[in-house]
Amino acid sequence: MGRPRRRFLLRPLPRASAAGALQALNENYQLCYHKRGTPQSADRVVYQRPDQPRWSFSGTVSEDGRYLVIDLRSGTSVNRQLYYLDLTKPSAEPQPLIAEFYAAHDFLGNRGTRFYLLTNYEAPRYRIVEIDLAKPERANWRTVVAESQDTIKQAQLAGGTFVLNYLHDVAGRVKLVPLSGGPARDVPLPPNSTITLGPASASVFAVSGFTMPETIYECSPAACRPMIPVKLPFEPAQFVTRQVFVASRTAQRSPCSSAIAKAQARWRQSGIALRLWRLQYLRHARLLHLCHRLDGARRRLCLRQPARRRRIRRAVAQAGMKQNKQNVFDDFIAAAEWLIAEKYTSSPKLAIRGGSNGGLLVGAVLNQRPELFGAAIPSVGVMDMLRFDRFTIGHAWTSDYGDPRNPEDFRILVKYSPLHNIRPGAKYPATMVTTADHDDRVVPAHSFKYAAALHAPILIRIETSAGHGRESHQQAHRGGGRHPGIPSQCPRRLKLHPIWRGASRFAKLKKVTEWPGSSVGRARP
Repeated sequence: MGRPRRRFLLRPLPRASAAGALQALNENYQLCYHKRGTPQSADRVVYQRPDQPRWSFSGTVSEDGRYLVIDLRSGTSVNRQLYYLDLTKPSAEPQPLIAEFYAAHDFLGNRGTRFYLLTNYEAPRYRIVEIDLAKPERANWRTVVAESQDTIKQAQLAGGTFVLNYLHDVAGRVKLVPLSGGPARDVPLPPNSTITLGPASASVFAVSGFTMPETIYECSPAACRPMIPVKLPFEPAQFVTRQVFVASRTAQRSPCSSAIAKAQARWRQSGIALRLWRLQYLRHARLLHLCHRLDGARRRLCLRQPARRRRIRRAVAQAGMKQNKQNVFDDFIAAAEWLIAEKYTSSPKLAIRGGSNGGLLVGAVLNQRPELFGAAIPSVGVMDMLRFDRFTIGHAWTSDYGDPRNPEDFRILVKYSPLHNIRPGAKYPATMVTTADHDDRVVPAHSFKYAAALHAPILIRIETSAGHGRESHQQAHRGGGRHPGIPSQCPRRLKLHPIWRGASRFAKLKKVTEWPGSSVGRARP
């Protein structure tokens, strides 16, 4: 039986004042029951945690319509608590299934009172377990799909089949495992691709690659074919995708994939753009997208590095968090140095770009190695690492970055905070900072202060009527590029002209080297 259509659950936040609508802390979540056709004021609160105002949660109704499963989160950690509510009992209260944040737990589905969870408990690469609500203690859990050498990035229960999306050296592989038991079957999707599972389906998938935009595939046991063939302005057969390994300062070898025209062994001393952004379904994987133009023909080279968090082994995830954050910057710098050493490009022709957490990355590596790059575009970046926790959902990021109010975490954050490590007198590349006036995730003040303080040919673009990381629909309808003034193809030379300078109160920032307690950064808005 499908989910009842007469109801769904919302997670509203208390309304902030007009002055602080885009800056107020996100706290005091409520999970509510909403009936279609009734006003929101009539919603009934199903679950709330006034004792933990910064915990967030969401609800999922099981396919049989019997249970509401409540997923509790603290910060951006993958660890979860799970509660369940029996919707067939009007007076029932949510009951704890997993009442501690000790591991990741994702509800996949149920068969009666037997719940199936994707978890990394005692399985860093994830496994699927069965929990009987009559005896939910961990000693009674039954492993349905064991941990393997590859990480399970995404999973779902479609009918009587588990659909598992594995991450093998940052490329997707899909397998089907019968709920009743039996051998797994591989789904013949294109290799070296990013794969997203279709909703509640064992035969429909979204696939994208370095030479293919996201395409919907429909699969049979024998073959997979695009449901709607995509017409491209180039011939994918002219390119070949390879995998390489780049060693960083810590000597860790990161798997990367490259796509290069078959006719070109190298693009010597070519202008390229190094691009990073967060992929929605790759769970914070970093995509390094290098764009090249040669002899009038567009060529592309792409490198994709695995993330150091989310659906990656816990030891690897922790290697890029908190006190280990410098490893992330070292990996990116190593990828840029590899491109130069292999004669793909040179520093004056290498441009970098990143958004959100990737904007932080661009700002940090610019401070550490300004001579390595020819141009940079940090977009909606977290630039003030000493105050990020004071606005909207920033407090949730302390599980990744650390807490700037903690003296030990502060000493680490102040060493790489883009705003506080701008090097006076250093020659920075041409830089364009982008943000949006309605960004309520990374408030635009991060970009404003960074742009004002940076000693470089600087351009800042502030998108209006837009939020975090997306241009407004108006711009799309106008047919404009992502950044006006920059051609859609990558030019051999990229020039950004200084057109904006910040207010003097931002331009002269006092160098912060020691933890000043709760007053840190108070003088700067």
